[in-house]
Amino acid sequence: NWGYQPGIVRDIVVSVLRAEGPLAKDELVKRVQKERHVKENTILINLQNRAYFKKLSDGRFSVA
Repeated sequence: NWGYQPGIVRDIVVSVLRAEGPLAKDELVKRVQKERHVKENTILINLQNRAYFKKLSDGRFSVA
């Protein structure tokens, strides 16, 4: 109803990464916050889950 994607924050991060490809942390936070109003630390905590996300050698994140 409000224009936000349904699901948990991890689902939103995965969908943004699948649509946009690997992104830097700051850019990823901005794009996720456009989809859902959440705090930056919530997104960063979700990125630490290595079962879903991997950090590339250049510092960008992608779906594992």
